[in-house]
Amino acid sequence: MATSDSLRPNKQALLLVENDSAFVDDFVTSLNFYGIFDIDIARTAAEALEKLHSNCFDALLIDVALPDMDGHDLCRRMRESGAVIPIVMLAPVDSDADLIRALNAGANDFVTRSLRIDVFLARLRAHLRPYERNRR
Repeated sequence: MATSDSLRPNKQALLLVENDSAFVDDFVTSLNFYGIFDIDIARTAAEALEKLHSNCFDALLIDVALPDMDGHDLCRRMRESGAVIPIVMLAPVDSDADLIRALNAGANDFVTRSLRIDVFLARLRAHLRPYERNRR
């Protein structure tokens, strides 16, 4: 009998940059149910930068409030270094100011912690489609 992993041999790599362990556990459990991503976790911006230098990711999900750097600054730094992968910013609440700041920093999208996982996946896949076409 085939496992769900063997049915999806080409999982996409997602780096989740988040230091809230409870959110990480819930979010990863929810995403793993769909079986379409290999998820790596970075708890700080420094750890994320290290992982980004040594691994290839298809998308980033970055919390706006990291312990060592503002998530917007990390996003901006990624764009300035030439990163073209989809970046989604994550915030505890939905505010126009955070949305504007995230988009101005170079994010493709902005979501809140109360997001519905199926809506998040649809939005992320929409950002991944042009990225995947350009990689070919």
